[in-house]
Amino acid sequence: MIPLAAPSPAPLRRLGLAEVYLGIGLLAVLVARFFPFEAMGTLYRCPSLVLFDLPCLTCGFTRSWIRLAHLEVGSAFAVSPLGATIFLLLCGLLLFGVLRLALGLRWPRFSLSRRATLGLKLSLVTVILANWAYLVFSHRVLGTWQ
Repeated sequence: MIPLAAPSPAPLRRLGLAEVYLGIGLLAVLVARFFPFEAMGTLYRCPSLVLFDLPCLTCGFTRSWIRLAHLEVGSAFAVSPLGATIFLLLCGLLLFGVLRLALGLRWPRFSLSRRATLGLKLSLVTVILANWAYLVFSHRVLGTWQ
């Protein structure tokens, strides 16, 4: 009879889907910082802006990321407050991800009630619409948004 060995415990999973997303985020930050966008000129215009003369919900995100990556904070928030905020949140998550790997920390787990989840979703929709209203106002009324 062949003796059966006890199964070895599963190794601690250090890298997962969150780290993949953080890697993509890090790549986006590095591209925003080091890719020579200025030398390329304007290669792309938002179809919504071209067709309807209205910025889309995410207009200005790329430009705000590029400006923040070059430490032009005021200009980044002027182009897209939501884009600049997301960039800063991503940088914070990248920092936590590096610390998590270095110190062996776990990702925090959140559990929200149905009511809190609904409130969070409504808040996110409100923030996105407020950012879009700002973009439309800046473009149409002030004529300052580009």
